[in-house]
Order: sequence, then structure tokens, then C-alpha cells
Amino acid sequence: MPVTTRNDRGVSPLSVPKTVLIGETQRIYSYALEQIIASLHGFKLIGSFRSFEELINKTVETKPDLVLLDDHLLESAPDRVKWVLSAHPDARIIVEVDTEEVGFCLGAFLQGAMAVVPRHVAPEILADCLHHVAEGTHWTDHQVEEWIILDCKRRSAKTSNASNSTVRPLFSPRETQVASLMIKLQHNKEIAAEIGITEQSVKNTLSRMFRKAGVSTREELRTHCIERGLLASPQHTHHSAPHTPHRRPYRQREPDTTLRLLTDLARDRKVAAPTDPPQKRYASFP
Repeated sequence: MPVTTRNDRGVSPLSVPKTVLIGETQRIYSYALEQIIASLHGFKLIGSFRSFEELINKTVETKPDLVLLDDHLLESAPDRVKWVLSAHPDARIIVEVDTEEVGFCLGAFLQGAMAVVPRHVAPEILADCLHHVAEGTHWTDHQVEEWIILDCKRRSAKTSNASNSTVRPLFSPRETQVASLMIKLQHNKEIAAEIGITEQSVKNTLSRMFRKAGVSTREELRTHCIERGLLASPQHTHHSAPHTPHRRPYRQREPDTTLRLLTDLARDRKVAAPTDPPQKRYASFP
């Protein structure tokens, strides 16, 4: 009794019979496919082969309209689909898959396959696939679609987790204030005097910032803040020195301290640092 096809996708009956070539490694599946195709109106089986070389030779000889391929015959290599198309460019290829290999399924489509179906698909679904592909429409089984959707969700979740693990949390206003002063001042006592808090509070704030930024030194924290745009680079920051007795006058700072800071920042940002910065650049570091 002929297998009835589903018409839920608007497939019209074939006006001209389509020739079909089967490539299947297991005889029992090959026999089942032969029986299904024989029961369909509008399709004519012209051969069934268990080796890829024989299939290619028969494709060159007979120029089939449709080629039904087992993924084992392709040796799980999607690029082999192109080999079949090179033998007959007008062939419309349907690939059977035995397991949930999303990469292979997508690769088969990219290499020119018109449809991908599970190997254990129901006869009426395979018939529906054959009709759509014969009419020139790409087709996928619902099971294959589910595989692809689930794989995309898994990949999206992994990407999201990876992004969350690398994104640094924003600093609080107090932490940002401490960081901005850390650019200008070297000692916690100076920062504490500038803000009006205790030196221990500055230490606690810096410890929280180290944890958030994933760094362990002040230099690393400074670089982290500058590279992520949380703070302006010292080379482009111009502050007037506030009048406070707790800060060392600029003349007491050794020039090589500024030069070392510039060199360290340049090395971290992978840019060339000047070996002898002009004296006017020291104005950024009171």
C-alpha cells in the first residue's frame, strides 16, 4: 500500500517522476528505504550502493534527481557532500544521520545538502522530505530542528557564563574616588587625608577593589581602571594640587618615580613609553 504524504507544507504532486539513488552502509536500512521509495508515486529507484566510490560512479553515470546518503557512508565528513555534487551538480542530496551530531548536520547543509533526517525516521516523514526536496525546497525533520535549537541554547549559556566570569563589577562611588586619588598619590595616609577618612578605611576599600578587579597590586589595579575607562590616564589628567599639609610637595618626589610609572603603564598597555619625558609632563603628578 502506498505511503501517504503529509500535505501540511503545501506540497503539490510531482508532475515528472524523480530518480533516486541510495547510499546506505547497512543492508537492512537500505532494504527499508527501497521499499518506501517503491511505494511512493512519482519516484523511481535506480540503484542502491554500500560504498561511496560505487555511489559516485553511479551518480556520474545516471545523473539522479535525488541522492539519499547515510552519514556513515560519508564517514561523518560533511565535505563529502560536495564530492557528490561535483559528480552531478544538479543532484539534490538528502543526508541521514544516526546520532545527534549538530555540527555534522549544519556542515551538510553548508556543503550543499537539501535535507537532513534522522535515520530512524517514520516512512511518512521521509516521504514528505522526498517530495519537498524534489520540488527544490530545503527540509529538516522536527527532531533535527530540536537538536539545533538545543545546541544553540547550550552554546548561548556557555557564552553567557564565560562573559559573566570576565566582566569586572563596577566600583562604588567611594571606591572610584579612592582609585582616582590612587592615580595621583602613593600612600594610603595621603588618600585618607584627602577624602577625610581613616587610613584603615582606605585599606579596606582597596582590598574590596582588588577582589572585584581580580588583581593583587596597586599597579595592576591602576592599569585595570585606566584600560576599562574607569579613570583617565595619568598622562591626560591635569589636577591642581589642593592645599593640604598632609601631602608632600611636588619637589620632594623623585623624577624617576614618574618615569617608572609611565613606563609601567606603557608596558601594560603595549605602547612605547618615552625614555625621557619632558618636564611639563610631571605636572600631572603633583
